[in-house]
Amino acid sequence: MGSRMMEPEEFWAFADYVGDTTSETCLSNRTISGGIFQGHSPIGYYVPLLLLQMSLASVTILLTSMVLKPLGQPLMVAQILGGILLGPSFLGRSKIIARALFPLESFLLLDVIAVLAIMFYFFLIGVYMDTWIVKKIGKKAYTIGLAAAFGSTFPPLFGFYYLYDYITDPVLLMSVGYVMRTETLFTFPIIARYLYELNILNSEFGALALSSSIVGGILSILYQIWRVNGYEIDIAAVLQYIAFMLGILFVVQPVALWLIKRNKEGYTASICSIFIAVLVSGLVGYFIGFHIAWGPFILGLAIPPGPPLGATLVDRLEIIVSWILMPIFFLKIGLAINIYVMEWSNILNVGIIIIIGCLGKSMAAFIAGLSCKLPFLDAVSLSLVVNVKGVLELTLVKIYRRKEKISNEIFVLLCTSMLITTMVITILLKAIYNPSKRYLIYNRRSIMDTKPSDELRLLVCIHREESVPSLVNILEASNHTQQSPLAAYILHLVDLIGRATPIFISHKSSMYTSSKAQVSKHILNAFEHYKENHKDTMSLSVFTAITPPAAMHDEVCKLALEKRGSLVILPFHEQRASRGSISEKSRVGSRSMNIRVLENAPCSVGILVERGLWNCSNTASSALSSWFPFRVVVLFFGGPDDREALVFGARMSGHTKVNLMVIRILTNHDEFDEKLGEIKIDDDMISTVRYNMADNDRFKYIEETVMDGSGTLRVIQSVKDDCQLIMVGRNHDRDSPATTGLAEWNQFRELGTIGDLLASPDFMSDAMILVIQQHSTHGRKFT
Repeated sequence: MGSRMMEPEEFWAFADYVGDTTSETCLSNRTISGGIFQGHSPIGYYVPLLLLQMSLASVTILLTSMVLKPLGQPLMVAQILGGILLGPSFLGRSKIIARALFPLESFLLLDVIAVLAIMFYFFLIGVYMDTWIVKKIGKKAYTIGLAAAFGSTFPPLFGFYYLYDYITDPVLLMSVGYVMRTETLFTFPIIARYLYELNILNSEFGALALSSSIVGGILSILYQIWRVNGYEIDIAAVLQYIAFMLGILFVVQPVALWLIKRNKEGYTASICSIFIAVLVSGLVGYFIGFHIAWGPFILGLAIPPGPPLGATLVDRLEIIVSWILMPIFFLKIGLAINIYVMEWSNILNVGIIIIIGCLGKSMAAFIAGLSCKLPFLDAVSLSLVVNVKGVLELTLVKIYRRKEKISNEIFVLLCTSMLITTMVITILLKAIYNPSKRYLIYNRRSIMDTKPSDELRLLVCIHREESVPSLVNILEASNHTQQSPLAAYILHLVDLIGRATPIFISHKSSMYTSSKAQVSKHILNAFEHYKENHKDTMSLSVFTAITPPAAMHDEVCKLALEKRGSLVILPFHEQRASRGSISEKSRVGSRSMNIRVLENAPCSVGILVERGLWNCSNTASSALSSWFPFRVVVLFFGGPDDREALVFGARMSGHTKVNLMVIRILTNHDEFDEKLGEIKIDDDMISTVRYNMADNDRFKYIEETVMDGSGTLRVIQSVKDDCQLIMVGRNHDRDSPATTGLAEWNQFRELGTIGDLLASPDFMSDAMILVIQQHSTHGRKFT
């Protein structure tokens, strides 16, 4: 970075704009103000002014991100745009405001904070990255990554030679080479972060994009080193890089592993030590001649990603770095961006180079994707993602500007082009790529469409070990026999914290001993024990998905599609204690997952509301051994979802320890003609079930006629103490008198009107609630 590291390059651009205002804006030589009541201006002192600048930057970026949220723009776009809004392009256009809020003397402190921000930001990027992913790069990723890297290198060269005779400005001519180098940069961490924010990181497309970016990133780094050393390989520089990296990896990583083993629960001392190591690594790397963020980045790579240490570091640093420190970095970027200094001729010439670089990279990735037999839309989406820009590119441009390799005008052009490029890519990607389309199937997959002699396939999702007893009871009550077997797929969903890439683990046997599988150890053992007791009538497979909460629905839908499931059982996002109260152990984060699964699942979906009573059960056995009879109630209002619940209840009634009671809610009002067909289907279904249950003395059918919602509520309250499981459909006719007045109090629409009523704390019952939505081939829109 040179000897002028602490002399901000933004100083020169901003000083040229506001002019020499030393006499008007000179800060006091004191850091703390005595306060306005003593006649002191707070913004005339360093610390109050710094706090004001930090607050203003954070609030502006927060508001910008909220405005851009409907467009699905990533945080980086809001950060750059927020910085520009505070700079001389907009708010800082007023010289009075610029001199008051951003006096030139304050830039030194801003630069110190920005350097700290970029050090910890790159450290977090290193912690997020999983070095083991390099071993899993396939041929497709190599092909696409190589093609994109070469596609971003050679087309801009041809464009430059074509424009060489038309560029008359010698400063611009000197800067074009650095513009091309910026366009060749291929940054895996930025692409990983981008895919994470768009919730497509754990898709097959996301995995391929990540792998391809690693290949392209390695080539782009080698190309940058080659260009820096005048197209020659500087062996000494390469050895310096390698020695520095090996020194951190072989010293820090063993220490980090030792800290993990030594501190099973408390990591305060470990975290403090690592924070100090971040500062030391940046300092040592800077003294050697590297960028000050290079050492923290390598240090982050040495930290084992994910829980416990990596997750703890991310949990402690993410908010502070993203929303307090990094806004200062982007504020400094914005203060240097004055869009009014750009000339149209230079915009045209530099823009052509940038467009050629982007198109070359995109076309190469697109053609390589098609040659690897990717779907057309996936190839188009991949060609867009490879051009995403972020903090790494901005940092490189800042270095060029500081070393005076590019002019201030070119600096502004490059920064604004990165912003526009990423915004346009996001809009196009949102319009083109829709991962939920792959879950649309033309054959309905539901319990109703599964023959009694066919294998019933259930995908059971679990977040917490305490949910095992409830799920074991559901499996046992499903009445799996040799004549009607059951295939159960258990999916343990774990939040992805402290790493960039998701993990999907298939526990093919109890001998799976990978450290990544330890998080599911107790759940795996419980279900394996249950399987051993019923191995003649069921098959059971356990999987673990460590993935971002916003993308968990994709893992659920993907596995349901792959295993041809008939029903997905999801846990309700709040853990209910006994007698309807809300337990302190709640999981609000999974509610969005449930909603997305309801919208996109390739089969029927059930949401299970657990009660605290079941958590006392033996996790390895079913409660049916102690509950005799195990009473199941199906509330039938009519419609496809209630019919699905009825069929599942009828299957359960075949179990010798299950008593089934079906309560049909009728109204004495005349129905509309368009609903008569649906009512006839309901009548036929009820008649079929009653006929099949004619010899079953554990089956009971009741019809209740109600006038309005209060009558329905009275019927529901009458069964709360007489059952262990209540099943009901999710969607019901909103115009039906039976639900009049009930929908107004609906808090959780994913449960439907009746399901929400049953799950409310006012419904004082120990019974589990299973709300079922039948699969529809044309998809479901959440309402």
